[in-house]
Amino acid sequence: LLAAVLFQLVWLLELVLVLGAALLLAFWLWSGTKGSLATVIEEAAAFLPAGQTLEVQEVKGSLRGGGQIGQLRWQADGLSVTARDLRFDWQPLELLRRHLSVTELTLTQLVVDDQRTPSTDAPAPPPEIVLPLDIDLPLVVGAFKLTGASTLEASNLVAHYRYLTQQHQLQVDRIDLAQGRYQGRVNLQ
Repeated sequence: LLAAVLFQLVWLLELVLVLGAALLLAFWLWSGTKGSLATVIEEAAAFLPAGQTLEVQEVKGSLRGGGQIGQLRWQADGLSVTARDLRFDWQPLELLRRHLSVTELTLTQLVVDDQRTPSTDAPAPPPEIVLPLDIDLPLVVGAFKLTGASTLEASNLVAHYRYLTQQHQLQVDRIDLAQGRYQGRVNLQ
């Protein structure tokens, strides 16, 4: 009797493992198909907190292979962020090593429109941000525009963000701002 129960438990465990492996394989294959990127973005928008919206247009490519987005707009409480002609590529298998490795993130234009009521409170320091994985993210932005209570225009941003062992690093190789060309580096721990 004990042997029969053990046999059934082992068989059930094998079945669960085979079904799990089949589902992972199916997801991996699907993530490489055209349209998978658009589907994931549409589904992610449904999980945003109340009052936030995410709109995308002209999505091409796959979740696994990277892609292009004609326009991506996120909005919440008077703050709107719009990215145009976004291209990205990444190495999804690096996630198994707890590493988000983006090989390309390029935007033709990034517009931040802040129509929130300005606060009269003194600014508070940002909370400590500890991320569950390392990040490697190169960034190229052709034109940046901030509108609202404060305005700013910049162009030709070439930067690289890294998060390693609880340290944030931002290397700005180039940014054209106020008739000048700048570069710099910021490290936060």
